[in-house]
Amino acid sequence: MSHRDWRIIIIPHQLSKTKTVLIAKLLTLALIAAATPILRRDAITVEDDVNQKIAPGISTLSNDVNTFPASGLAGAVAIHDDFEDLVSSVNHAITDTNSTGSLDDESGAAILNDVQVVIAGLLGVLSAIENQATAWSSVPGGADLVLNDLHTLHTAFDNFADALITNEPASLSDQNTSLKTTIDSAFNSAEAAYAS
Repeated sequence: MSHRDWRIIIIPHQLSKTKTVLIAKLLTLALIAAATPILRRDAITVEDDVNQKIAPGISTLSNDVNTFPASGLAGAVAIHDDFEDLVSSVNHAITDTNSTGSLDDESGAAILNDVQVVIAGLLGVLSAIENQATAWSSVPGGADLVLNDLHTLHTAFDNFADALITNEPASLSDQNTSLKTTIDSAFNSAEAAYAS
């Protein structure tokens, strides 16, 4: 079978150049459309970030904070590591929230409910850390380290709240704004204990 015969088997009809270009464009559009869902996250991804990354991170931080100062320097290092891990989880959730785009009422409400539960745990941790300011001052550089960790985590949660405010439906805007105010108030109080 000659080279020419093979081409005839693959393409039994001679396509015009216009048809070939049209098919190529359609294939390109189909590939882009097929890839789009891979690039966009959905609400379940954000819920997983909240429930499977942020919530366990807060729980770990809470456990380590509650054993300090008895845990000593090793406990202080663990708390610092917990802060860094939690910041990373929150930043990941920000990326996913922004990639999700505008949420419908049902998805938005589900995410908001999850976040409210997680924030309740965070508020307890921040209160405990605030009450440990004296203990942290006895660790060389401890108070400064905690203050820096608080600032970094505060920024991450503020950015997460902003992502929620931007992408949640307008019907939940007031609740998201109120949540951000609550977060800011708790962080400001804890940071003030270490700033003096």
